Amino acid sequence: LVLAFTDPESGAFTLSFFQNLFGVEGKTILLATRMSFIVYAISLFVGVPLGVVFAYYIYKQYFGYRLFRVFLYIPSILSVTVMATLYYYFMAGTGSSWFFHGVNPFQETRYQFLVLALFNVLISFGNSVIMYTNRMTAVNPEIIEAAKIDGAGALREFWNIVLPEAYGTIEVFLVTGIATIFTNQWCLY
Repeated sequence: LVLAFTDPESGAFTLSFFQNLFGVEGKTILLATRMSFIVYAISLFVGVPLGVVFAYYIYKQYFGYRLFRVFLYIPSILSVTVMATLYYYFMAGTGSSWFFHGVNPFQETRYQFLVLALFNVLISFGNSVIMYTNRMTAVNPEIIEAAKIDGAGALREFWNIVLPEAYGTIEVFLVTGIATIFTNQWCLY
């Protein structure tokens, strides 16, 4: 608490940190809050639906589901530090210049937020897919069998049986997502 009111160079009492944070010139807190809501919206409207769909794909064991499982779980298996380091080198040009023939479009300001959004959706994708798939495998197979006998296709099975059964898990992700609005920094550090 004392360090929050102490100038790091002189050690004197100061309010400069709070002036920069809440002041008219800094607008740091407003920008951070706006970006947090954008990050949450991307997570809510892109990450959650894609996670549920891929979890259902893996749950149904469609073609290539094992390959998808490996690729989607890699960010969960690897440390976030490793993934952030890979992202750093990719953005710095050392990992992507060869792919784009000497030009790194990710170093342009207009693409950086998009790349950051895609990277972080990928990072969080594995955890959500693991949780959704685990919940979907707990659906009573007799209910699925009865739906098939009644003529329900894969979409009807997903929408009327699997999704309502997995809703509790989805709800937990939505609630914790709201809680992370002011704490999630999208691996920026």
